[in-house]
Amino acid sequence: MTITIYDKKIDQYLRKYYIKKQGENTTKLLKTLVKDTNEIKKHICSLLLYYDSICMEISAENIAIPFLINLFSEKGFESLLEQGAIRFFLQSKPIMHMVTPVKGVNPLSTGLFKEGPSATAEESINYGLKFSAKQFDRKYKRCITKKVLKCYEKPIDNIDTRVVESVYKEYANNFFKDLGLPYFNELTNFSAIESEKIGQIANLYYDLAIIAKLKYSSIDSFPLHILNNEEMQSLERTKNIEKYTNATFQFEKVPNFEMLLDMGKIKPIDIPKLRNNKISINFRKWITSTTLQDIESFDCKEYLDFIDNNKNFWSSNIGRAIKTISVNTVSGVLLPATGGLSLLGGNIVSLLDEFYLNNLLSWNPRFFFKETINPLLK
Repeated sequence: MTITIYDKKIDQYLRKYYIKKQGENTTKLLKTLVKDTNEIKKHICSLLLYYDSICMEISAENIAIPFLINLFSEKGFESLLEQGAIRFFLQSKPIMHMVTPVKGVNPLSTGLFKEGPSATAEESINYGLKFSAKQFDRKYKRCITKKVLKCYEKPIDNIDTRVVESVYKEYANNFFKDLGLPYFNELTNFSAIESEKIGQIANLYYDLAIIAKLKYSSIDSFPLHILNNEEMQSLERTKNIEKYTNATFQFEKVPNFEMLLDMGKIKPIDIPKLRNNKISINFRKWITSTTLQDIESFDCKEYLDFIDNNKNFWSSNIGRAIKTISVNTVSGVLLPATGGLSLLGGNIVSLLDEFYLNNLLSWNPRFFFKETINPLLK
């Protein structure tokens, strides 16, 4: 099971600082630029270290492309694309509310962009590349466009209209009372404040619908009132990944990923390679598996159990036997459905390949710290 985080913060940051708005106070923006830029860089790097992948919502120009190239280098960005670590979702069907309501008209509407950067993934990429301070040649633009296109999620049919219908129905059932929007006025008689409020609620529902449809997750907070049990459990398990990861780092007495980023021990340029080594991949898989279990707190119990189980295997008769057999002979080891190991003499088939050696027999969570984290601290 892989965990992909659906993220809106990256696009919001980029649009705030790279898209000029009429009448905007640029002096005020400049005061927060450095702080917000450092925070969004750390946000991106942390997501890539803690989770398997990110899916960034893009509302128009994909400014994330030049930003990520600048952060990770051209080679590093392409490596992340190839790993499946970065994906994009073009939000081409926004749900909007009436700023100035019209009597007799429902407050919400949906739209579909037919031209410009929000129309298609390719247009989104083309417009986004224009924001690069570095001028890319035509060959590179064609190459990177082709690679990024493969990482765009397909549009979801009719999801916008279904969400609006659901929100209208829930409002009529007084479901939004605890969210500050009780059933009082008819939809066609909303005030500007009510229209804005139902627009905010509709977009929360929209985000959850997209996440559910794409089978992704989120680290954002949602009002508990609008979440069903499955959504609540999924979001909680996702947040536990970072929590459990940090618990193992604390147990090993080493700084966690965010601390290592702050210390400069992990630099953005290092992340594509660091997160893609087999030991890191195994560690993420193991952490994810612990969050699927119904345990109230991690307390490193799973961590210790995994190490103990690994040690118990090597102290068993079959474990000692494997240690004494040459690699060629060990290729005859099979793992039956019962979970036990049996040696098939005289029938050498290369089943004990790199997967068995690295993933089943010689790997435990502590190996991740020994081979990946501790060398960073020297």
